[in-house]
Amino acid sequence: RWILGMARLHSSKGQEVVLDVWKALPAVARGTLALFFVGQETETGYQKVLQDKIRTLPDPDNIVIVGPSDRPQDWLQAADIFISGSLHEGMPLAPLEAVGFGLPTILSNIEGHQFLRPWAHFFDTLKPEEGAARIVEVLDSMKTNSQFFEERWAETAPVRERWGAPVMAASYAQIFQSA
Repeated sequence: RWILGMARLHSSKGQEVVLDVWKALPAVARGTLALFFVGQETETGYQKVLQDKIRTLPDPDNIVIVGPSDRPQDWLQAADIFISGSLHEGMPLAPLEAVGFGLPTILSNIEGHQFLRPWAHFFDTLKPEEGAARIVEVLDSMKTNSQFFEERWAETAPVRERWGAPVMAASYAQIFQSA
């Protein structure tokens, strides 16, 4: 199973928090997972900080820093779980897109993620074991429910209705017309 962390590589985006969650996962779960960080480095030297930390973790070969992508939808489509350990957010587009794709979404319990509460699982950034527990719960649900992704897609329909491309385009057009 693939876990996707898609955000610019920056200390405020919580990739180190996600690595702490990875470390807190049971070895048997970690052995079945790959963690991908997709995003542009926007804090000079931060990618090296992450690479150095990855080398100290269990199963480091299952963690990949991909870098930037001009096709984020492909990563969302390929992933099984989305995670963000962000420390603060304004409008978290990647988590919103992940929920809209129907991905099980594990988010840091911060104010900027709260509007996604009906569709996401939350964890305290200071308690990585909570994030690990949420991942294990999702993995268990995937194993026991053959309709997991179909049900998830149906549950997240309100997200696509509220923030889908046609709705957002109409909203932007209205803003521009009123200016």
